[in-house]
Amino acid sequence: MELATMRFVENKENVVFLGTPGVGRTHLAVSLGMTAAQHRYSTYYINSLNLIAQLNKAHYENRLQERLKNYAKYKVLIIDEIGYLPMNIQGANLFFQLIAKKYEKNSTVFTSNKAFSSWNEVFSDITIAFAILDRILHHCQVISIKGEELFLEPKTPKAKRCIFIPDFLYDDIHEYISKLYGIGKGDQIFYFTKSSLKK
Repeated sequence: MELATMRFVENKENVVFLGTPGVGRTHLAVSLGMTAAQHRYSTYYINSLNLIAQLNKAHYENRLQERLKNYAKYKVLIIDEIGYLPMNIQGANLFFQLIAKKYEKNSTVFTSNKAFSSWNEVFSDITIAFAILDRILHHCQVISIKGEELFLEPKTPKAKRCIFIPDFLYDDIHEYISKLYGIGKGDQIFYFTKSSLKK
């Protein structure tokens, strides 16, 4: 997987994971962030709703530029779940300011359940949506994930869990998965990678 080389960070490129809920967008984005951190790149994760809430709070406290600078400093900023709920005009404007500040300076990883053609609905304004997409996609790798839901909720506390992970993170993923999904010592976990599925 070319993204694992972290070349996109050195090139200040963005990454966008697109796909319907349950196909593993967030999981892949966080896994990529973990790899970036292991390569000693400053990395930060936040979902889009919390991001806008933080920017709004900073705006009303007259600390917006300070907060924008703080988010923009990370070599890899992960913004998760764009599109689950629409933003109002102020939220869209704040989001644009952050994207503009990071443009061609550092990498951002996005996840969204919406096709780019629907981002005008997410940001409540076609002009703002176009300006945001223009800056995101100028230097960007887009990964569109298609398929059925990959994360199966257990029916009992001891149920088996099937989780898809990238090959390059196979050896280091167990602790992260346990924390993310609240898996206890008695649970059985089955990991699948692309290479193992081909066997």
